[in-house]
Amino acid sequence: MASKKDSNVIIVPLCYQLVLSTDGSGTDSYVHLDVPELEDLGPYIKQITLHTDTQRPTTNFSWNLALWRGFDTKLWTGPELLLPAHITTNGYVVQPPHTDRSKYGMKCRIALAAKNTAGTAIEQATISAALAVELVMA
Repeated sequence: MASKKDSNVIIVPLCYQLVLSTDGSGTDSYVHLDVPELEDLGPYIKQITLHTDTQRPTTNFSWNLALWRGFDTKLWTGPELLLPAHITTNGYVVQPPHTDRSKYGMKCRIALAAKNTAGTAIEQATISAALAVELVMA
């Protein structure tokens, strides 16, 4: 559930200590998240900052956050990765903000993206993630 502490920033928890696995390929596989707080915010988003905590990643594990956008919920465009590079390191990190407002759309849908950096083994890590969504003020 989103919470407001400031008039133009909401905090949206995404997952807590979730074991995320790759499919053994070098391409992203997606785990779609049900985040109704974001679905209608697209036109109002100024920027999104992702807070991540990655624990015990296996050697070739990497992950990112993906965003789909659309005019309605029937047809989606994407994915748009929110981070310039996949996360591969252990620990808590406040990631650089995503500020390209053309990627948010009228409707938004979000997913975790996991892939191997090398090899074909199933890789995994325990992850936690939350968004700090800054809204455009009128």
